[in-house]
Amino acid sequence: MAIGMMSVRVEREGKALPHCQYIAKLDKFAKDSDQVVAHSYGNMPDWAKDNPALFWEMADLHERKNGSTYREHILALPRELSQEQRLVLLGEWIEREIGTKYPYQVVVHNKPALDGGEQPHADLMFSERLNDGIARPFDRFFKRHNSKDPAKSGAKKDNTGLAPAERRTLLKAQRERWGELVNRHLLEHGFAPVVDMRNWKERGLDSKPVNYTMKQMNNTEFKEAYSEMVTTKRELLECKPLTEIEISTPAAFPPRNIYRGP
Repeated sequence: MAIGMMSVRVEREGKALPHCQYIAKLDKFAKDSDQVVAHSYGNMPDWAKDNPALFWEMADLHERKNGSTYREHILALPRELSQEQRLVLLGEWIEREIGTKYPYQVVVHNKPALDGGEQPHADLMFSERLNDGIARPFDRFFKRHNSKDPAKSGAKKDNTGLAPAERRTLLKAQRERWGELVNRHLLEHGFAPVVDMRNWKERGLDSKPVNYTMKQMNNTEFKEAYSEMVTTKRELLECKPLTEIEISTPAAFPPRNIYRGP
């Protein structure tokens, strides 16, 4: 059954390139490259139009100190949909939420879940440096924006100066948009609209810890899957996010320029 899960991460300088390598399963993460089922990117400046890793590397080097280098949506995708249907869903999401505004990279992964079913999800990284059509070299792109002379200053960073409460309001609205979108896609393909974007408290439920039995823990396949899950969580937590907000939802990217496999 489809689940509503969307984690939002924000990272400082020095974290973008390693995370790009992690989600794309490159370099030291290449052993897990078989988990990658689709990969795409867009809205990159000319100097990184064929190499998103270069964009994130330059963000690490040239974003201001303590500035965010990227935001990320970690998104669960509906099991009920086929891979192609998931990509169409992702495509509509990115067209709506990213459009032509932000440089982005997205990777779709799928690996067995603990229950033996699929565990499809997407990692969508994007910079809030606006794509305004002005060509800038990498060392200028990430500088502070000057509205009086935009061509000689950095690309404007969107949503700067927002208070935490304003960010939360925007994210809640985004969650609601996603819930409507994913449920519409489920309906279009003959499935019940089961995604509920509300948190446990809003639904009047209590979140309780999961207790595994000794029989489960002694099962070799279960232990391997559990160990992999713990390792993945540990790797994701290597970079402490500035903020992390749990929301219920998946993500997306355009059906155009989809590249399958590493």
